[in-house]
Amino acid sequence: MISLQQIASIVNQYDLKNVTIGTIGSHSALEIMDGAKDENMKTVCICQKGRDLPYRRFKRLADEILLLEKFSDIMNRENQEKLRELVDTHNAGDLERFLASYASTEECASFAQLVKLSGRGEVFQNARRVITNDRSVTALDRLEALWGVIDSLGLSAHFEVDLGDVSRLDYYTGLIFKIYVAGVGMRVGSGGRYDQLTANFGKAEPAVGFVLDLDALAEAMRANESISRLGEVAERTAALIMDEDPAVLFREALRMREQGDKVLISPKREVTA
Repeated sequence: MISLQQIASIVNQYDLKNVTIGTIGSHSALEIMDGAKDENMKTVCICQKGRDLPYRRFKRLADEILLLEKFSDIMNRENQEKLRELVDTHNAGDLERFLASYASTEECASFAQLVKLSGRGEVFQNARRVITNDRSVTALDRLEALWGVIDSLGLSAHFEVDLGDVSRLDYYTGLIFKIYVAGVGMRVGSGGRYDQLTANFGKAEPAVGFVLDLDALAEAMRANESISRLGEVAERTAALIMDEDPAVLFREALRMREQGDKVLISPKREVTA
């Protein structure tokens, strides 16, 4: 059984301005959603197919309704893995057919369109034509704000956004990324945000991490003949730079890195004595 301390640790990580109350479509669902609306919270109701009429009648209570053939489907690992596979391979046609038992034809078509969206700044405008629920719009807003920082640094030519990219690891809670370099036909690294993972080992902390494939990285270094210069790099102390504006922070970091300096960056609000 999960302890009160663990529950408190999880709840403390919530964005209180972006909380969604979910409930199973049962006899108490309307009361739960009514109470959530009294607190100005978004709601989602999970129903078995054919039993959603009461919740559709009270449109102000349910912001979103998820339909399942049976409730046990929500925990079906096979279904979750199949969905991941179809999204990750950008298989829009099979994805739309797979979702047909759980959502309307229009909703299935819209979701299938999302997995085909990849590129640069134009992705966000195209995605907003498809995305309607508040949670997804909030996630898209955050991603677009990050893209704005990348673009302001003049680095947008080196990045792409792929809304059909998913991870096989369940602990990621936000942005995930993959790293590629010229001369290597595979990714050399990957990572993402996992705010809740450290709670399994004690205190929950927001975190971003990544791993590098050393074999692929060595191949890239051989390709550009930089591997022979590894021993020429002198040890230096990292310089700390701070600024609340991410664009200013990274612009200065890039300038110092070009000079060969080691850099430690941190927003002012996160630095403690």
